[in-house]
Amino acid sequence: MTFPRLRRSFLFCPADRPDRLAKAWATSDADAVCADLEDGTAAHNKEMARSATARTLGMTPPGRVERVVRINGLSTNLWLPDLEAVFPAKPDAVLVPKVERPEEVQALEAALNRLEKAAGATQKTRVILQFETGLGVLNAQACCAATTRLDGVMFGAEDYAADVGAKRTPSNREVLWARSQIAAVAAAFRVGALDQVFVQIDDVEGCERDAREGRELGYRGKQLIHPKQVAPTHAAFTPTRAEAERAAKLMEAAEQGQKAGTGVIVFEGKMVDRPLVEQARYVLAVGKAAGVL
Repeated sequence: MTFPRLRRSFLFCPADRPDRLAKAWATSDADAVCADLEDGTAAHNKEMARSATARTLGMTPPGRVERVVRINGLSTNLWLPDLEAVFPAKPDAVLVPKVERPEEVQALEAALNRLEKAAGATQKTRVILQFETGLGVLNAQACCAATTRLDGVMFGAEDYAADVGAKRTPSNREVLWARSQIAAVAAAFRVGALDQVFVQIDDVEGCERDAREGRELGYRGKQLIHPKQVAPTHAAFTPTRAEAERAAKLMEAAEQGQKAGTGVIVFEGKMVDRPLVEQARYVLAVGKAAGVL
């Protein structure tokens, strides 16, 4: 599995607060900061937030922090004005919430094709799809197949639970199937999955536990709602130096085995085959990208 850039932490910021947004895109410790035109912006502020986000994007050149914009859902009449407003400012990626039907994704694809052609763009806009309803989770595979721009997927536990009538609990048992489903779809399309929000802002230890649970399920990063959640999330999704060094040694042993024509190698007294080699490759890539090695 390959990734265009590190996305352990994905921090939301209200799009109608351009002062916060500019500071976050310039100085945040998060890997990605998302201007939220959807839930993070009140209905009466949508138009102002669009223009403010576009201006802030224009004043913030691409850098270490990925600049993402979450538009409104494709079932609303707001998403196209959102997209037309921010597209000229060239966000690094566009996040689409509450995705449910492949036809909606196809409409997004057509709109981006039109905007890119008119602008003479040479690169396709990257798209992240967010699944947070029962129908969306069921249709996630078809929706991902409906775009040539897929760059990641997200699972929204709170909206999903509300949609299916589940009661949220600390165990996360009620969202386990849907959470695992989205991780599996991400793997099938060879993109990274971003895990659910942890809503208890002051519970830093709980945030790290939730992030580690997501990592165990196959997620590559987490959605955040407060800057204090960045550090515990990075702790969960970043390999230690010892883990990265071990992965490097395993990769070296695998390369030697390949040269010798051996499909399965012995490493640290254990049999190692392709799946373990691929896991080591990912750990090594994240370790390097995160500066561990």
